[in-house]
Amino acid sequence: MTTETLTPATDTKYLQERESRIQANMKTMQTYFDLLFSKNLDKLLDLVDPNIEWLIVPTGDIIKGKDEFANLAKNHWAASPNRMKKLINLFANEEYASLEYISGGTLTSDANFGSLKIKATGATYELQCCFVFHRYCRSKKYGNGC
Repeated sequence: MTTETLTPATDTKYLQERESRIQANMKTMQTYFDLLFSKNLDKLLDLVDPNIEWLIVPTGDIIKGKDEFANLAKNHWAASPNRMKKLINLFANEEYASLEYISGGTLTSDANFGSLKIKATGATYELQCCFVFHRYCRSKKYGNGC
């Protein structure tokens, strides 16, 4: 069995470029979080890749493309127009970001989560969500990252 010794990068320019990409991912995730509750669909969709594939882990549903994403967002905004949000955790590196938050409100219209449909009850709710965004690219500019 062979073992490798990992040597941390010490090149200042490389580290600055890497930090810049990480900070850009953090800014994008904060913008996404703010827009998620703004009902500004056009700006929200500007952040979404046209070929998005969003796996909803509890149901196994996959949202494919901007149209499905837009329909889901519009449905959720209509189902609970008084939604609140509270950011709990946001972290990122060059390849992924994780956004954890609490959402709550009153369910005044039916909510559609793909294969899971929740009928409007007028009841208040609070739930904790965690999104993990992966960044895939074909660029070789930064080695393994984009």
